[in-house]
Amino acid sequence: MKQNNIVLAIVVYDNSLCFIFGKKKYKKPYQIINYTTFCSAAYQVHDGILFNYSLIKNELLTYIKTHKLYPSFITIIVDNKQLSQNFIVASQPIRYMSDRIDDFNYKIQPIHTHYIGPCDEIDHLLCRCTMTNYALLQYQLLIMPLHIPILNIGCPMHSLLYAYQGYKGTTFRLSELVQDIIKHDTNMDTFFTNDMLHRLIPNVFFQNSIDKKALLLSYGSIMYQESLYG
Repeated sequence: MKQNNIVLAIVVYDNSLCFIFGKKKYKKPYQIINYTTFCSAAYQVHDGILFNYSLIKNELLTYIKTHKLYPSFITIIVDNKQLSQNFIVASQPIRYMSDRIDDFNYKIQPIHTHYIGPCDEIDHLLCRCTMTNYALLQYQLLIMPLHIPILNIGCPMHSLLYAYQGYKGTTFRLSELVQDIIKHDTNMDTFFTNDMLHRLIPNVFFQNSIDKKALLLSYGSIMYQESLYG
């Protein structure tokens, strides 16, 4: 097997969902400012990339420890043109990452980003930048067996945001979401009342005394999966 270097873009948030770039922390949690790059050695297998388990684990842990990102989650962007048969074959930093690294007004348009609203309405708002579905699955299969407790695929906040959008339905407005995020200090589960829950979730799920946030996260996760796979 030939050993290659693969360059991926990573997006790292701290627990309050403030964006982290190096050691600088941007206070507004709904702003996506820029990206950093993360280099990891990988093995090339036929047309695909297979990550080196121990190496990527050590690099991730070192990065998270260095920048004190506890707890944190990491998502990865890969240029879709560099995918072949659902494997990452190569990747270079996406063009806008280097061109617009410090441009606060630049509208983020990665090749594969799952937004919580129409692309033409989203500017620097909480969004999850992911790999394509197949590449994300590959990443999960490689990372999850490592049992890294501080590395999570996804984030409860995204489930809550999808639950929020599900509740608003056709009346969903981005400006209202921004106001509610600020009002509730990113703790969006406090936005939902019990009456809202009953409007969203069938009564049968309330019989097992499941707490409100667990119900919201489950509902939001389903909404998110439907947005990905239909």
